Amino acid sequence: MPLATVKRQSAELLQDLGGTAAALDVVLANFKPAAIHREFIWDLAGAAGIIDAHAALVRDPDLQTLVRRLHANYLEHAQPLLAALLCATSVQADEGQWQPYQLPQLKSELKRVGIAIPAEKLADLSKHPMSAIVSLGGCSASFVSDAGLVVTNHHCAYGAIQRNSTPEHNYIANGFLAKTRAAELPGGPNTLVYVTDKVENVTNRVLKDVTPSMSGKQRSEAVERAIKSLIAECESDKIYRCSVPAFHRFAPLSIAERSASSRARSSAGVSSVTT
Repeated sequence: MPLATVKRQSAELLQDLGGTAAALDVVLANFKPAAIHREFIWDLAGAAGIIDAHAALVRDPDLQTLVRRLHANYLEHAQPLLAALLCATSVQADEGQWQPYQLPQLKSELKRVGIAIPAEKLADLSKHPMSAIVSLGGCSASFVSDAGLVVTNHHCAYGAIQRNSTPEHNYIANGFLAKTRAAELPGGPNTLVYVTDKVENVTNRVLKDVTPSMSGKQRSEAVERAIKSLIAECESDKIYRCSVPAFHRFAPLSIAERSASSRARSSAGVSSVTT
């Protein structure tokens, strides 16, 4: 059974497409912007050297002290473990991409590798500790205080940092640390933190109108209609934003229900949620 029907294109169109691609390749042959040749240091061992070399450039003394303290903790606790890891004869990765609800099935394996948190606690996204994980709409983050403070990656907060920067206060270059709650800066009018309230397996509801005799196009349209219907039903309460992500090629599909009633403020590369 074909998955889709594709119209055969003319030889003239394909030749024109090939010629355009070749012309673009020629134009870009000598295009070598400086950004391509930057050195990216993502690993912890490399980051330590960067901190040693540049920590003094952090102008805020409190922020510099915090950076140096974290660096010292890394050197004392993490670096020796990395050194031991590099000396290991082999490192094995257990295959599998598991959803949280499946973790109780791995209870014995999780215990064997030293994870002390009960698997049942990792399976429920609406309860601690998994409820600490939130979405910023395109990035993940997590609560780190009972006052609504969340931490995320620098690039996820880049827009808010840039929005608050001025010629006199270049937070992109110099960093920013709010020493009091009152000193925190607004993340922006559209900056929201989405907190997961519920995750439900909706695979059967999405696929209920799909039949073996359907063409690929018909199947896709049936799935799309079902997903739109589910989202509309879920978002009947306007405080919620819902999505139906597909895992493992539609096995299973889950609907994630998230409340979006919180606005965020910036505090040294982290965000504080106003509830």
